[in-house]
Amino acid sequence: MKDPIQKYFYVGTIQWMSYPPADYSLLDSVRAICCDEYFGALEVTQIAGDEEREKVRKMLAQSHLKVCYGAQPRLLGTGLNPNDLDEEGRLKAEKTLMEALDEAEYLGAAGIAFLAGKWQPETREEALSQLLKTTRNLCDYAESKG
Repeated sequence: MKDPIQKYFYVGTIQWMSYPPADYSLLDSVRAICCDEYFGALEVTQIAGDEEREKVRKMLAQSHLKVCYGAQPRLLGTGLNPNDLDEEGRLKAEKTLMEALDEAEYLGAAGIAFLAGKWQPETREEALSQLLKTTRNLCDYAESKG
């Protein structure tokens, strides 16, 4: 191949995986990725502070990057499961994913990525039904916001 790979793909990275929070500041890592011409996309996740979120939003808006949002840490870090058989647990997961949609939109991402939770083979169909319920509700929520 003679052309750079960026001609064919958005080469991206996952901010919190490339720059673990224990080792790097969020703002410094986002700034470094935004300034790196190699990358065309960046996946970010939940940002706790309003001031820091605003600074990241501004950097992303000024960058050349396609912004993606990973909601996986919101689920994994809290033990939430979008296909939880317990309806109360499923609703908690759905609520945090709706919050993720709002934050993703604020940061300039067109959508979110999330993962299904654990399930047991004997309750596979019920878990799938719960996951579909969550996903449909997220789609309805996003659609209602315009």
